[in-house]
Amino acid sequence: MKRIIGLAATIVVVALILGLWLSTGTGDSIAAKSAAKLGLSPAFGPYIFPVFGGLYLLLVSLSKHGWPEGDGLSRGVSKSRMPMVMGLLFGPLLALLLQTYSGLQQFDLIDKNGMMMGLAILDVLFFLFMGNYMTTVTWQSRIGFRSPWTMKSEQVWVKSHRILGRGLVVISFLALVLLAFMDPKTVIFVHIGTIIGLKLVVYLNSYHLWRKARLQSA
Repeated sequence: MKRIIGLAATIVVVALILGLWLSTGTGDSIAAKSAAKLGLSPAFGPYIFPVFGGLYLLLVSLSKHGWPEGDGLSRGVSKSRMPMVMGLLFGPLLALLLQTYSGLQQFDLIDKNGMMMGLAILDVLFFLFMGNYMTTVTWQSRIGFRSPWTMKSEQVWVKSHRILGRGLVVISFLALVLLAFMDPKTVIFVHIGTIIGLKLVVYLNSYHLWRKARLQSA
């Protein structure tokens, strides 16, 4: 339950920050002033906060997981190293997104509705990827859906992640279809709300699965 509340709180905070940055121009103003204080061109403004955020996530990931073993990127990305990879990519990618939107706005090639549509598409595609990923997570992996009962039984873990992964794929696919008929902002809120509800259902179902397995083994 704490993880569900934490996820919901994180989504709300990120949504508020992005909304403030993209819709009011406050974020751009603060970033431009910060760039000026650092002696940088105002054009670098949108990159400042996301890049520092990415570096912070990278440092946190390295402190927890250490440097990856093997021959660099040739060994592929281990699931246990995903937090470090996310830390590496999050800052620059978000900065690039904000910079692109800022440039398109200046040339009147995109408006706020276009921004919301872009964010909605990114949101849906991200959870489509996560849904597919969740069906492959190994037992007690660092990245996975954890409850007191999934941690006690590998069988409960596998079944819970299968339900969660497939649920995310179905919900995200339906959200992608709804983007053709509904306002992007509405789709984002409905999509995120449905995902939180799905996680709550999977959390409660993991207890049911664990209890059922325990009774069968008795």
